[in-house]
Amino acid sequence: MASEETPGAGRPAGQGDGAAAVSLNPGIPIRGIKMKFAVLAGLVEVGEVSNRDIVETVFNLLVGGQFDLEMNFIIQEKDSIVCMVELLDKCEPTCQAEVWSIFTAILKKSVRNLQACTDTALINLVLDRVAHTDSMIADLMVDMLGVLASYSITVKELKLFFSKLQGEKGQWPPHAVKLLSVLRSMAHRNGPDSFFSFPGKSAAAIALPPIAKWPYQSGFTFHTWLRMDPINNINVDKDKPYLYCFRTNKGLGYSAHFVGGCLIVTSLKSKGKGFQHCVKYDFKPQKWYMVTIVHVYNRWKNSEISCYVNGELASYGEITWFVNTSDTFDKCFLGSSETADADRVFCGQMGAVYLFGEALSAAQILAIYQLGPGYKGTFKYKAESDLLFAEHHKTLLYDGKLSSGISFSYNPRATDAQLCLESSPKDNASIFVHSPHALMLQDVKAVVTHSVQSAIHSIGGVQVLFPLFAQLDHLQHTSDELDTSYAGSVLLLMSQYAGSVLLLMSQYAVCGFCVVDNVPVFVFQEWQNSIQKNAGLAFIELVNEGRLLSHTMKDHLVRVANEAEFILSRQRAEDIHKHAEFESHCAQYSAEKRDEEKMCDHLIRAAKYRDHVTATQLIQKIVNILTDKHGAWGSSAFSRPREFWRLDYWEDDLRRRRRFVRNPFGSTHSKATLKAAAEHVVPGINAPEEDILLGKQSIRSHAMGNQNSESEILLDGDDDTLSSLEEKELENLTGPVNMSTSAQLVAPAVVVKGTLSITASELYFEVDEDEASFKTIDPKILTYTEGLHGKWLFTEIRAVFSRRYLLQNTALEIFMANRTAVMFNFPDAGTVKKVVQCLPRVGVGTNFGLPQTRRISQASPKQLYKASNMTQRWQRREISNFEYLIFLNTISGRTYNDLNQYPVFPWVITNYDTEDLDLTLPSNYRDLSKPIGALNPKRAAFFNDRYESWEDDQVPKFHYGTHYSTSSFTQMWLLRIEPFTTMFLNFQGGKFDHADRTFSSVSRAWRNCQRDTSDVKELTPEFYYLPEMFVNANNYSLGVMEDGTVVSDVELPPWAKTPEEFVRINRLALESEFVSCQLHQWIDLIFGYKQQGPEATRSLNVFYYLTYEGTINLSSITDPMLREAVEAQIRSFGQTPCQLLIEPHPPRSSAMQVSPLMFTEQMQQDVIMVLKFPSNSPVAHVAANTQPGLATPAIITVTANRLFAVNKWHGLAGHQGSSVQDQQYQLPVEIDPLIASNVGTHRRQITDLLDQSIHIHSQCFIITADNRFILLCGFWDKSFRVYSTDSGKLTQIVFGHRDVVTCLARSESYIGGDCYVLSGSRDATLLLWYWNGKHSSIGENPGTEFVTPRAILTGHDCEVTCASVCAELGLVISGCREGPCLIHSMNGDLLRTLEGPGGCVQPRLIQSSTEGHAVVYYDKGHFCFFSINGKLLGHMEVEENIRAMLLSRDGQYLLTGGDGGVLSVWQVHNLKQMFTYPGCDAGIRSMAMSNDQRCIITGMASGSIVLFYNDFNRWHHEYQTRY
Repeated sequence: MASEETPGAGRPAGQGDGAAAVSLNPGIPIRGIKMKFAVLAGLVEVGEVSNRDIVETVFNLLVGGQFDLEMNFIIQEKDSIVCMVELLDKCEPTCQAEVWSIFTAILKKSVRNLQACTDTALINLVLDRVAHTDSMIADLMVDMLGVLASYSITVKELKLFFSKLQGEKGQWPPHAVKLLSVLRSMAHRNGPDSFFSFPGKSAAAIALPPIAKWPYQSGFTFHTWLRMDPINNINVDKDKPYLYCFRTNKGLGYSAHFVGGCLIVTSLKSKGKGFQHCVKYDFKPQKWYMVTIVHVYNRWKNSEISCYVNGELASYGEITWFVNTSDTFDKCFLGSSETADADRVFCGQMGAVYLFGEALSAAQILAIYQLGPGYKGTFKYKAESDLLFAEHHKTLLYDGKLSSGISFSYNPRATDAQLCLESSPKDNASIFVHSPHALMLQDVKAVVTHSVQSAIHSIGGVQVLFPLFAQLDHLQHTSDELDTSYAGSVLLLMSQYAGSVLLLMSQYAVCGFCVVDNVPVFVFQEWQNSIQKNAGLAFIELVNEGRLLSHTMKDHLVRVANEAEFILSRQRAEDIHKHAEFESHCAQYSAEKRDEEKMCDHLIRAAKYRDHVTATQLIQKIVNILTDKHGAWGSSAFSRPREFWRLDYWEDDLRRRRRFVRNPFGSTHSKATLKAAAEHVVPGINAPEEDILLGKQSIRSHAMGNQNSESEILLDGDDDTLSSLEEKELENLTGPVNMSTSAQLVAPAVVVKGTLSITASELYFEVDEDEASFKTIDPKILTYTEGLHGKWLFTEIRAVFSRRYLLQNTALEIFMANRTAVMFNFPDAGTVKKVVQCLPRVGVGTNFGLPQTRRISQASPKQLYKASNMTQRWQRREISNFEYLIFLNTISGRTYNDLNQYPVFPWVITNYDTEDLDLTLPSNYRDLSKPIGALNPKRAAFFNDRYESWEDDQVPKFHYGTHYSTSSFTQMWLLRIEPFTTMFLNFQGGKFDHADRTFSSVSRAWRNCQRDTSDVKELTPEFYYLPEMFVNANNYSLGVMEDGTVVSDVELPPWAKTPEEFVRINRLALESEFVSCQLHQWIDLIFGYKQQGPEATRSLNVFYYLTYEGTINLSSITDPMLREAVEAQIRSFGQTPCQLLIEPHPPRSSAMQVSPLMFTEQMQQDVIMVLKFPSNSPVAHVAANTQPGLATPAIITVTANRLFAVNKWHGLAGHQGSSVQDQQYQLPVEIDPLIASNVGTHRRQITDLLDQSIHIHSQCFIITADNRFILLCGFWDKSFRVYSTDSGKLTQIVFGHRDVVTCLARSESYIGGDCYVLSGSRDATLLLWYWNGKHSSIGENPGTEFVTPRAILTGHDCEVTCASVCAELGLVISGCREGPCLIHSMNGDLLRTLEGPGGCVQPRLIQSSTEGHAVVYYDKGHFCFFSINGKLLGHMEVEENIRAMLLSRDGQYLLTGGDGGVLSVWQVHNLKQMFTYPGCDAGIRSMAMSNDQRCIITGMASGSIVLFYNDFNRWHHEYQTRY
């Protein structure tokens, strides 16, 4: 028979006679499990083996012997699992079905089998196959996946799982419902995420070190979570597996072991004398239990023992014997007796193990149970657990008693190879003789698993399930039917994951009750009896007296009646008046309430809209996470539609907008291509200026004479106050809204009317959607308009500037903390003043040296210029030319929010034609003393003739009919990037301009500016920092020119091979000495005394009169049609900036005058000094916070063994800025006296226990900018911690990650020391935190135990190894162990993936600069240089293993050092090596640079620091040419 000839590994040896049977028998030495499976696979392929024998052989090979479902089912070799899966690909479905069903059964029987499958990534193998199998096999695979994934699933595996749920073309993928059910079953996880695994072998235990004296005086408590997982079910009743054994060498002490399902607790006082207590609780295999054994010691009566299971008392008894011995407990084991026989060792899993040196109460034990099986902490920090439980439990857990009572604690996260690190609080007294650390023996392992909850958190949270709702109407795979079971599965799934945490809120209302007293009514009979009883004679006398009195009272009553009638008449008149007044008040109150209700309705509608926008952004963020190249849905081309990008509104400190974000509204604008040159002519952009000027009726006579260019106010004194009338108006504003006014939101492409409302803490704008002009706006434009339903917190407002709109001083621009700005125009200047009074007192920010007052916010541009210190700083060369021009643009009213007033920058280079550009030649630079129109003598003559010959009485003389900066010019320059593309098309009637008129070449644009009489354009700031503006990244069809040239990317000069090179050289030219020497003359033309008047005429610098401030007063024009025409003209002609000064602008001081040292050869030695520390531990981190304003400028070093030193900084001898006192100390750095004297080193040593798998490196530490605190990560409890550098004490512990924190980074610090702190973790996420410099802690509110991160950054698959955060750019760049590097915004949006060339897969170091570049060092010597928008700009490979790198402040130079001990300087833009310092005798591990960048400090592997002298100027072209 065939079965006799096929392998029969399931039968005893000798049963099968075939060679195959012999060759596959596990007893026959075919070497290697892979070889055995290969032989079996060969037999399967040729059909020489039956399905039955395949099944038997596979399982025999898996267990390494005779497989038996009850006796022998533990997988012995992990490699056999992969071999089995590959073999099944070649087997028949029935054979596969049988194997998978048995395999699932053995997984359920043993955690060791589950762990073996986890180690071999079986989930990935199965998911790759499940879509291609038939339904029966898929069902079995899915069942197995459910078992395996509920045990452990990694982030990468979960991403792959989600990818199998993504529908395509309106259909669900195969077996989607089954996979959804698996996702639901994953959540049914019990037990800890990490545990000790005991294999049940002889001598397999955790051996504790000798204990000096057992803690019995206050009783003691043993506590753990455990799960019995027997190897087989045969000897369950015979074996006596020990839970613990703590005994002396004489056998005295304590132990606990299982017999069957019961637990026996033993106490031996002396040999032969002891006590046993049986806990009659049925402990079942494969189930987790919390076991707590409490020994209560009583001196005068019997001691007690209590055993708690799952927090409840399971057994209680008295102990007549207690162990009292002075002997050392040197036979201490967890999971074994002292003999460690095979039948005396524990087989199963154990969580964290605690011994408390006191008897815990029932309430304490119940509270511990609330923490769950995964708890491993020390009951010290409330923030360590994010579980919600009762306050009384929390009080018991964290009142300090549990923490101080821990005698020892071992947990599976605090291990180092086979060493178990004792992890009780370091302040607790040790009970051990020597070292407290234990040892795992004979295959006892610390196992770490990953829950699906943690994995979902790491890929973006429960919201990543939301996109599944979009597929509810998808059809079944390969079917036209709708399957409603999908909807049910998705809803059940969502409820399961999202419903885990419920926040309950209760409200209490106080109700008043009205109490009414009821007056009793006497019946008639009672009245009658009373009269009869009391009348008598007295009653008769009273009647007689009454008669006498009646005559005398008659006159009196008549008189009184008349008076009463008069009073009543007057009262009626008053009542009528009061009623009328009441009705008037009611009407007024009703009107006010109606207005308030209308306002509330406005605010509610705005809030709803904002919520909708937020929800849309969240959905987009989730989709981005899923569809990113490395996301769960990123592998499918269908799921990754073409990505479009737009320029973000985020500004850096120099107001540069560099960063691009995803654009969900992007397109190629395929319908916008222009077919003919004459098809579109739009005034102001492509029509001759004569056509614009010709025939325009002058409106000058209607508008002149009533407009003051600016209202002068005093800048000194306290905050300005309003007039008494205005103050009264503000005081009368009550309720939630302090002020409400009509306003216009001024955005780049639109101006919309609406209502601005100001409360005590917020600013709101609600657009009037019913307004006629709003309904005509192109919806595409509105998608790029922010603030239509805006809400801004006062705490977010950083600056308030007075602005012009249409040449009227009626606008405000408000700058926010998120580095964006919003601009509003108001009905009149008085309203502007009121609004400023209602806004916070921030002035114009902190950048210009001006006080933060409301008076400054209302100052005119001239006043801001005079009061600011920026001109002096520019003259002293403390700021760059670019920064100064941005400052002048900003205070003169130029803004990104109004394209008619866009910032203006000069052309500086004249040579756009040669192959090379020599920046030392004056002929390559423009003459900045002349306006752009006067550079060409012939054209200058034409403009001068026009001016002299102009004879229009209504329109004043002018040289230029067009301006150097208009809305249309700005859109033309920035045509290729959104949102300017959409704005341009909206302006152009939906079509691109003709190709010959499009900005297509820098050289051609410059020529046109020299020759064309209607072209005097200057540049925008983007020419000096934004290379993306020259690239047609969205593939717009911009047309074909007359000569056949296709317009796409902008043609660059020959000397610039890339847009980045053009921008870099253009900026170099702007900062050159040639430009610095004459820039003040260009400032005179644009912002200064040559802007208007006779000097403007002499300088050929007069523009059309409607471009100047003060020429028109729109409020005086009553005719709406005429006013609209005037406004249109102002928009068309451009607007000249506000004039800042009426005298010549001072020139810049020469570089030689300001920094003579820059041009003198300094005979500085390359190596300044070497400082050796007594510890030989490598210096893993160096920080150099040496700025002069610090209380303690210092070089702080931290060694690999966490010994830090605060080394005083004295500065370089003879260098500017070092004080006389510092110069007396000859060396720049003075060693920390506590380290030098070896006294008080406890104040410099961080002893808290780290996760031993963490390799200590530079990014494990952060030093705050004031040198007062060290932040350190790598702790096994998933925290990072803050320590004082003065005392070495722990000041804060921060929890938030789901796994060990592996790296830290901090942003640059701002005023007060505030900054952002970034933590990366093995949970594959990064958390962004806020460091409060004032309170020296993480978190906005000091003193709170629970701090929350600003953002959670997801997208990585595995451990984050390196990261950089730049607050100025609002970006986080991070790399994980297996790559790639990702760029996130600080809001948590995933923006880009940095893709290096081949070999660049494991990032190790990241540096980013505020200039918009990032350098990444990858394993094996690869460097990559990227732009912040993800473009690879350069790559190089070095032979040395680099350990540290640093970028210069301007991002131009890179410093590197590594194992070779060589410090090198590289030029970043071309990765050219500039200089190599003398080699050191040890490797470089860390690096820092002094504040003045004159000194480089390297931390060495030998335990020393080396200081190198540095001068970046030596490579600067200006230095080399010696201006």
